[in-house]
Amino acid sequence: AMIVFFLFLEGLPIFKEVSVGQFLFGKYWYPTADEPDFGIYALESHHGDAFRMETIRHDFAKLLFVIDGRGRLETGEESYALAADMPVYIPPGVSHRIVDRPGKPLSLYAVCIEMKSMPVSIRQRMEALPLSLVRTRYRAHRWHERFRQLLYEQMAWRDDRSITILETVLWM
Repeated sequence: AMIVFFLFLEGLPIFKEVSVGQFLFGKYWYPTADEPDFGIYALESHHGDAFRMETIRHDFAKLLFVIDGRGRLETGEESYALAADMPVYIPPGVSHRIVDRPGKPLSLYAVCIEMKSMPVSIRQRMEALPLSLVRTRYRAHRWHERFRQLLYEQMAWRDDRSITILETVLWM
């Protein structure tokens, strides 16, 4: 009961911006609807058995980290095996889709990085990188920690969260 009470107290500041009715029944407010800090947005995705992805192409870079499951990353020309503890970098403009192995759907973290929001020197280096898969489990626990940190920082209401998010992505 005390945990629920403290969670309620921590959530009270949101009602300065959103009414209780809008919070409970609204269709337009979403806690991650704010513009991402430095054009960086982190998410966690757990595919179901029925997950199907169309081929997509973004104007932002995408960094993936496979948490669990097995599958393939398909581009127009190539197909790459995906497995747990594998980081993947997809540059802007690369058409791709993820195909899960039947019975072993993927769970993954993703960080979307809007290149125009990055400092010029970093943007130039990132845009020059090819699609990359790291096939070793070396430092996998650090990658996992960094993605969890990004998810946490993204939802934090602290003034310094933008700097922490940028620093975390630059480490990756």
